[in-house]
Order: sequence, then structure tokens, then C-alpha cells
Amino acid sequence: MSLKRYKVTGVTAPVGSWLSKSVYDARGELLAEAGSTVNGVLLERLRHIEELEVFVDVKDNIEEPKAVGHKDFVLEESIRERVVDSVKYIYSGISNSEVAYESSRIADTICEVIGDADGGFNIENLRQYDEYTYRHSVDVALMGAFLAKALELPEQVVKEVALAGVLHDIGKTKISLEILNKQGRLTDEEYEVMKAHSLYGFEMLKEEKNISDAVKYGVLTHHEKYFGDGYVLGLSRKQIPAYGRLIALADVYGALVTDRPYHTGIPAYKAIEIMREDVGHYDTFLLQGFMSFLVLYPVGTCLVLSNGIVCVVVGQEEGYPYRPYLRDVRTGEEIDLLHDLRLRGIKIQSVLQEQAWG
Repeated sequence: MSLKRYKVTGVTAPVGSWLSKSVYDARGELLAEAGSTVNGVLLERLRHIEELEVFVDVKDNIEEPKAVGHKDFVLEESIRERVVDSVKYIYSGISNSEVAYESSRIADTICEVIGDADGGFNIENLRQYDEYTYRHSVDVALMGAFLAKALELPEQVVKEVALAGVLHDIGKTKISLEILNKQGRLTDEEYEVMKAHSLYGFEMLKEEKNISDAVKYGVLTHHEKYFGDGYVLGLSRKQIPAYGRLIALADVYGALVTDRPYHTGIPAYKAIEIMREDVGHYDTFLLQGFMSFLVLYPVGTCLVLSNGIVCVVVGQEEGYPYRPYLRDVRTGEEIDLLHDLRLRGIKIQSVLQEQAWG
């Protein structure tokens, strides 16, 4: 056996691990000494501690995780760069007819690359923040098309959702760079200006005959919220056009998981936790469909299960993001949360973040 060190909280420390450092409360009183084994009694004592480091015994010579089940979809970087360059061109102030033509080409490319995709969408596709607006538009188009495909919508709808994703932020070309690139919190006045980008985008596209009304209204309504407190029209529930409801999910998810100069992207599972808590923001049926193709726990992620077992992700089946295939790091045994009926009550409790030595 060998040791690995992980950062955890007092609630998520795995039973059977042991503390790498002594733990003290806010008054400096000792709660637990270094080397103490984590058990139920100790967890109760440490449950208010926000950060701990623990050691976990890991079986020597355990095989490196190999993806099983569906293979994660990854967009080739050469294709991404080509599509991003096309989005830059669209956002550069070209004529409406050129916008329609170029955006249609991008949507065709996106539909082509996801057409044979057999697997989940991994956020490693989205991590870079360079040229954020352009890349974000590509990401939203890609995820929106993935969602439409997962819902088994017609090919033309998949393409139009991709098209709405490409164009959803085109109205930002009417917003000053000072506001767009501001790294701190926007003032109330600046936020009102920023909110207008949906309307600006619609106004830019509304006379273009080669872009469908469904796409135009998707651009207009992608910041509406399901319970009616979004913008710019204050629509609710099924008043919000379908493309607007679809693009809203991809837009928020992409913003949460992507690195930017003033924001470090969060893991997929945390982004989905946030979105599920915002119950009034999204169409819950579409959110479930959106979750079905995401890879919440990429291969190699270390997890703690509700029964205290520490394991590593080795794969997942599409449509079951919370039931990945796992391997026990202590014994090397395979754990099949999806098919093993004996494990149906076992849930993922937390994610372990491995710490470097030194």
C-alpha cells in the first residue's frame, strides 16, 4: 500500500483515512491529533471544519484508470480554432446576409462533428478563456446542439439550436468594450446596459430572411427565466420559446465551468449543483436532458461514496452521470453503481482533491 493525501472538509473526510495534521477549533483548542483515524465519532466533532488534509491508503500497482462505457466527446482543437475564427468574422460587423451564411456554415460544422458522437460532453472542451466571447458562442452552440440531439429532435432543429447558440451574444457587439471587459462587478447602470444585448441581437437579425424566427427569438429570450424573473421580456414557463430555454442552459453552464481572467471555472458536478438549486431559472425537463449527456466526473476523478469507500472513476454510460464505473483505490476492485443492484442505495458523497507532497 502507498499513501495519497487529499484535501477535504470535516463533513466529507472518508472513514478509514487519517488526519495528516492536528486540527484545532477557532479558540485554538485541540479537536483531533495528527494521525487520528477518521470514524463516525470524529466526523461529528469535525463537521464544522472547512478544510482538512487526510491520508488514504492506496493499493500499490493499481491499474491506471481506463475509460469504459461511452467515450467522452472531445472537439478537435483544429476544428474549434476554425469555428472560432468564423465566429470572430460574424461578430466583426459584417452584413446581415453574410451573418446568415457564415453562421449557417458554423452550425453545419457543429452538427457534423457531433453527428456520430457516442458519449458524454466533458468540460475539458471548455476550459480556455482566451477570446472568451467567441469561444463561449461556439461552446453554447455545441452544447445546445448536443442537448437537442439528446432529446432526439429533428436534424433541422438541432442545426437551428446550434445557429441560435452561435448568434446568442451577437448583440454584445453593440456594448462598449469598457463594460464587456470589466473585471469587477458591474454597477447597476452597467448591468442594465449589458442586459440589452439580447434585444440588440434580435434587432440586428430580425430583418434577415435566411434566419428563422425561431432562431431570432432564441437570441432574444436566452436570458428569460422559467419563473418569469429574467430579461428582457419577463416571460415565464412555456411563454419562453423553446430555443431560448435550450440556449439558456448551455449559456449558464458554459459561463460557470470556463476559466476567465477574473473567474476560475468550477467542476461540472458543482455547476450542475448550482443549476439544480436555481429551480426557478430553467425548464426542469430540459435540465434533466442537459445533465444526461454531461460527464460530471471525468475519468480519474477520486470520489468518496456514502458507504465510505474511496474510489476512482474509470468511465460512465451516457445518460447516467451520477452512476459512473469506479475502482476501489484500496483494494483495486471494480464498483458498478449502474448495474449492481446491491449498490442501488449507495451515492456519491464527495470529490477528493489530491494534494502534492511537500
